[in-house]
Amino acid sequence: MCLLPKITVFPRIHLTLIGMNRAGYRRNGGIGFAISEPTAHVDGRTSSKFQIKDLRNQSFLEPEIKRLYDVLSLAHSELSLPHAVSFEISGKMPTHCGFGSTTAIRLACLEILLLLNDYESTPSLLRSLSRRGGTSGVGVRTYFDGGFVFDLGRKNCSAELRPSSTAELDPTVPPCLLRADLPEWAAGIVVPLLAKPLSEAEEQQFFACMQSNSQSDVERILYHAAFGVAAATIEHDYFTFASAVTAIQDCAWKRQEIGIYGTSVLHEMAEILNLGAATVAMSSLGPGLFFLAKDPGAIVAQRLKAGAASMAVVVRLRNAGRVVES
Repeated sequence: MCLLPKITVFPRIHLTLIGMNRAGYRRNGGIGFAISEPTAHVDGRTSSKFQIKDLRNQSFLEPEIKRLYDVLSLAHSELSLPHAVSFEISGKMPTHCGFGSTTAIRLACLEILLLLNDYESTPSLLRSLSRRGGTSGVGVRTYFDGGFVFDLGRKNCSAELRPSSTAELDPTVPPCLLRADLPEWAAGIVVPLLAKPLSEAEEQQFFACMQSNSQSDVERILYHAAFGVAAATIEHDYFTFASAVTAIQDCAWKRQEIGIYGTSVLHEMAEILNLGAATVAMSSLGPGLFFLAKDPGAIVAQRLKAGAASMAVVVRLRNAGRVVES
């Protein structure tokens, strides 16, 4: 009997990038962590040529499918693998909502490609083949290990600041300052219905037009990221974690990201806080929102009942990576 591999991947919340300026020691850097929902599933079987079928409601667009195809074809050629693979992607994890679906699904496809060709894989090899991690190393690390990740970015240079979709020419993963287990805090996610997810072209336009942060802006973000969120994660300090996450939403970089959506995301964040959340944060370029609350189910139910969310789910903080099944 032929056993076909299936990988379940989990979202990551990316709280903020840190060094978004063209001066100082380093650029980018960031903090984030894994959560349990919404998941995506990648199945594969050997084939004479690569095929990719994405069955999710909010799936990859044609250019994204083409780029995934190119990455898989390049890995197939570089490693001299005998078999191509036919992939099927399913599940409820949406693309372009801030949950890291592109990185997670790409890594899963590469891992299945190597499994079906009996080629020994390592996290380092898969990260290199994926060409992800150029802007943030959070997603390429939570894929394997879950938990909380603090990455240190890369040495500063004169090159322009870029989103992940155009940072693949430099696939080296930033060094990791910290990976820590997350506390068992009750949480949820909401994707605001009125906030239209950005396309890759719109993400690239945002990075091209965004205002470079001052050194004092960077130092403020770093303070809340390190002395706030990271320290509170290690010490399981709910109050400080919530306070630091809230403070990050008003820092220079995150203000610009939230501002992409006009008032729609800000309005939804205020509604979630009014319903009793301890904190709420937009993940990455959004519009997906993460929140902590004593009763996240009540908030999720209310936002769905009000017709304010295209997705609202109770989640757990996750300290493990993807699940590989045969």
